[in-house]
Amino acid sequence: MEKNGIAAPAPAAKDPEVVKLQEALKAKNFYKGDITGVKDDATDAAIKAFKVANKLPADSVPGPKVKELLGI
Repeated sequence: MEKNGIAAPAPAAKDPEVVKLQEALKAKNFYKGDITGVKDDATDAAIKAFKVANKLPADSVPGPKVKELLGI
């Protein structure tokens, strides 16, 4: 519980697929954050940057082509 008596929100659960994605993006220098297993803004930005660099549509959806290029 926090000082003001309000319970802190529970941490998001680690998603093993997101862990793999973050690790692969980090290995290619697109993701700079901690490996959290949570698809957050930093993960989305890394996916978009990776897709732009690989001439794919610039969104944050890690589809099959992204996973193939990342080797996951």
